[in-house]
Amino acid sequence: MVSATTTNVDANWIANLLRPAYKQEFQFVAPLYTRGKYQGLLARTLLYPMSRAVFGCRIREMYSDEWGFSRQLALDCESQNVWKNEEIRARPEAWMAITAMASGYKCCQSFMGPKVAPSGPAPDLVEAIRQTVGNLFWCLEKFESFWVGRSGSDAITTFGSEHDLIEEEPPANSEKIFDLFRSGVEELESILASILTPETHARIKEIAALDAAKFRFGPALWVRTLYEFAAAYHRGVMARNHVIQALVPLYRGQLYSFLLEQANSSPEEIEADTESLCREFENQKPYLVEQWKAKS
Repeated sequence: MVSATTTNVDANWIANLLRPAYKQEFQFVAPLYTRGKYQGLLARTLLYPMSRAVFGCRIREMYSDEWGFSRQLALDCESQNVWKNEEIRARPEAWMAITAMASGYKCCQSFMGPKVAPSGPAPDLVEAIRQTVGNLFWCLEKFESFWVGRSGSDAITTFGSEHDLIEEEPPANSEKIFDLFRSGVEELESILASILTPETHARIKEIAALDAAKFRFGPALWVRTLYEFAAAYHRGVMARNHVIQALVPLYRGQLYSFLLEQANSSPEEIEADTESLCREFENQKPYLVEQWKAKS
């Protein structure tokens, strides 16, 4: 599968996605791209580390518009009665990847090189989180018996470079990101109080009161926040779309914190911090299980 909006697809891309399935008997093939240091931050700071910790497999680009798969996996997925679910229709590639992991199929990732984004306005953040995080939380429900007893994570076969970061200019108007975080925490106070534990909610209100230049959304608090959101989604503390949407301002806070901390970081330092965040997700996974199993 290749996105119609990707403008630099060539024959090598097709070969890189097909060859592992056709020649080497892999059932799911995820892509890897050259990224600017400020590109793909939703994947870097949320989707990759959380999915890696929960499902135990180090697929970096599980939520991508390009992927390869075998006939066997396609038939398996086609036979399942899930295609009317909005979460699956929005991001079928991630669901196929998790199905492959849970079914014991061989997964790999293949380096594609740079990905040229289409011109025009940037994707809507609310919709991006609704689709990707909504899919991730739904898959936690669907595959609970697979992940709840797992710990750690396993590397997977990678063809080509595992990661490739290049320097780029930071986004403009980053202060607005912080303002949206702060106003969101205030406006959604009662909703956040229903989703988060009192301790986590109080800590988020504390950091929202900080001066923008001193603001930090630390990794331990970020992981704890996401795990409490996932558990709230599972327990149905409110409409699930509302749970997902309430995460948006908190992600903005984490995004602003990343921009502050990594302003002068090299690609190698950013990659090291990504690995550290992944370890934090893995170390706190017992907390997710505890919250997941807790009664409302």
